Amino acid sequence: MLYSNQRHFAQIYWSATLLNKIIIAAAILILAPLTSLADLSGELSLGGKSKYVYNGYEVRDNPLGEANAYVEHDSGFYLNGWFALNDVIDFEEIDGTVGKIIEIDEGTSLDLSVSWFNIPDMNNTTGDAIVAAARIDHDFMDMSGFVGVEYWKIIDDSASNGFIFHGGVSKDFSLDTVTLTPSIRAGYDTTYEEEVWFGELSLAPSIALGDTTLTFLETTYTMREREDSHWVVGMSISTPIF
Repeated sequence: MLYSNQRHFAQIYWSATLLNKIIIAAAILILAPLTSLADLSGELSLGGKSKYVYNGYEVRDNPLGEANAYVEHDSGFYLNGWFALNDVIDFEEIDGTVGKIIEIDEGTSLDLSVSWFNIPDMNNTTGDAIVAAARIDHDFMDMSGFVGVEYWKIIDDSASNGFIFHGGVSKDFSLDTVTLTPSIRAGYDTTYEEEVWFGELSLAPSIALGDTTLTFLETTYTMREREDSHWVVGMSISTPIF
């Protein structure tokens, strides 16, 4: 079974486009010279969701498994990779991000990044997308908030290019061994033929098991122009990798 999964990931890599491989190579060249593993921190998470919804748009009305790996250097440079899979409906997606976090002040930071997304038939658009993003994160009144902007460039579909403006806030509540994290996020999407707003409400209960965190029954309600709304339930387990 392990060999089969390894072979599956290898097939995904070698079937990637030239653009994908250039981005992967660039990320390695950026982080490789930045000294030793002692300067790195990271996290690996595995989980699943009841359906795949992105900014209120239902990409797939099927459960899917997902994996996410995040590695950050002390200098603020980071890599993030996300993989989703559902063998039943022959669906898979793999995304990657290279970014830099700049500390502006205590509790305030600027995150600049470039991502590659493999779009799985979203809004009748398929193919690769390059996304340039900037966001400011700020801690205030025991809460965490952010505002950000993304520019999407769909490689093979110029009609779907545009900006996404969004922001949100979250807060942790500790209840003995369980932490509850409610959050709210809203935004405005100009990447489609019709510009739309979207919103998201989420509640994520989690338990710390040593260095490992189990998030269970994470429940999210998303809406898009009041005409398209979805409930999504998921769970995940994350652990440090450095």
